[in-house]
Amino acid sequence: MKKISLVILLLLFIGIFSNTVLAKNEELPKSFLEIANQKLIQMGLDKKVDTMKSLDGSQEKSYILFELEDSGYMIYYKEAKIFLEITPSAISPYKNLKGDLYYFGVGQYQLNEESIEYQVAYEASMKNIISRNITNSKKLLDDANNSTIVSTTSTTNGDVEILFGWYFDWLQENMPENKYGECGYVALAVYLGYFDQMFNNYVVPAQYENDIDDPSEPTGTNQDFHDYLIQLDGRDPSDPNGNFGSTALRIKNLTWDYLESNENVDKDDFSINWSFIPLNNTIRNAIDNDTPSIIFFGGHVDEVWPNEYVYHTAIAYGYNDDMFIVNLCLQGDNDYSRYYLSEFTVGSYMKMSYSPSSC
Repeated sequence: MKKISLVILLLLFIGIFSNTVLAKNEELPKSFLEIANQKLIQMGLDKKVDTMKSLDGSQEKSYILFELEDSGYMIYYKEAKIFLEITPSAISPYKNLKGDLYYFGVGQYQLNEESIEYQVAYEASMKNIISRNITNSKKLLDDANNSTIVSTTSTTNGDVEILFGWYFDWLQENMPENKYGECGYVALAVYLGYFDQMFNNYVVPAQYENDIDDPSEPTGTNQDFHDYLIQLDGRDPSDPNGNFGSTALRIKNLTWDYLESNENVDKDDFSINWSFIPLNNTIRNAIDNDTPSIIFFGGHVDEVWPNEYVYHTAIAYGYNDDMFIVNLCLQGDNDYSRYYLSEFTVGSYMKMSYSPSSC
């Protein structure tokens, strides 16, 4: 079995350029090319499609990969007729690969997979969430009696982001490393670093902050902070075989525990909300009010909580059309600090705001 991880792919394929043109790839209807180009125009991205390839999931040719000229790629889910991922800058994880190409969700890029049961579970979770979100969206939008409902698709041509969105856009090196799939803890470390940098510099103690000579880089947090959060949650950060899976509820509870353990801040100055996503206007409205959210991709559709099946965690700090602008919380990966992910893939979220009682 060969699995291609997001980080390893970046190391292997950065700087590789493909001269392959559309005519030399498998024959796909030109209508898909038109869909991709229209999406690029709609989002205000000055890019053109170079190649098209089919990607298999649990079923053959469920997805289409569009590799863009020079760099960048898009992944389109044919059944739901939506784009799942778009980046104008990151090198395609499938660049110059030949063989059976598989896709099972964000970060789940694979080649010649012999045993796919584990990844299929991720994909099933993703598809369930997409179906639920699209269904709920259409149901609410079709409710003529509810005048407060607005479309989940922005009419703005271009990026809309929080006032301090540059923090997440620039934050690349100064974050903990996701070694064993502990992306929830990495995201929380980044998130708390944002509140420390922008609102209250006691949120993260000085020994957990990263300093860097490059003035374009915000301070961020270090690996020791990541380890502290995991230990506070009752887990061993040094265990390579440990289970570091997290959910919105778990990270919300950990955030409260952390604030309570921090003697230098008043826990009552913070408010935290978390939920399943009935309609992603929840996150959009937060962004419009300059509040970023930790978002969790995947999860069971059940109304009863306890078994969310999350396959990645990121921070949403903007949106463009039906895509959230996110930092994927991958240390050192410049092209993944500003990345577009479909709002319909979000299973749950947690957001925090700061309102000091002295104000």
